[in-house]
Amino acid sequence: MSIPFSAVRIGMRIVAEIQLGIVTHNDIDVRLAYFSKSDNLINYINNKYEGEDRNADKITKFVVFSHGFANGTLSLGYNYDSDYNKNLNFSIDQLDSINENAFNSPNSMFYSCNTGTNVNGEWGNNFAQKWVNRVSGQTWAWNTTTFYDIYKDGTFWQKRYVDMNLFIKEGATNYPVGSNGVEAIRFTR
Repeated sequence: MSIPFSAVRIGMRIVAEIQLGIVTHNDIDVRLAYFSKSDNLINYINNKYEGEDRNADKITKFVVFSHGFANGTLSLGYNYDSDYNKNLNFSIDQLDSINENAFNSPNSMFYSCNTGTNVNGEWGNNFAQKWVNRVSGQTWAWNTTTFYDIYKDGTFWQKRYVDMNLFIKEGATNYPVGSNGVEAIRFTR
């Protein structure tokens, strides 16, 4: 059974699901794409693969697992080393290059640290708010650090899965959570 998957997942989740045998790329009708710089990612978001029409397959779900910094940057290649691949940094300044017509009122989730933290303390000047202003829909992100933790009952994450209709399988209870129990913030236009 092939499940259509009109979303872009950035990070490790889809790779982990495939490696663990939870799903295969055939189950969710997805192809993995690798990027050496953030501009390649933006091009994929805007245009899909060469010869394919993004207008025929607009993004409805967008999930990112990455590092994030309070300066409005997602670091897709960060590895705690000072000479990590900074070409994979996706900054708040690049959001204007996203084609808003590539999306159909998406649910977006950023599991990265500080994606909802205001840059220089300016209200609304954060990656998550600027993202949702650009692509519409609704976006969840944190204004704190996030970390992986395991909740035995899965209450918050089970509810979030249902709210966003993001995950096909039973889901995991060890997705990133906000430091000190801070919950993700919902951003809208």
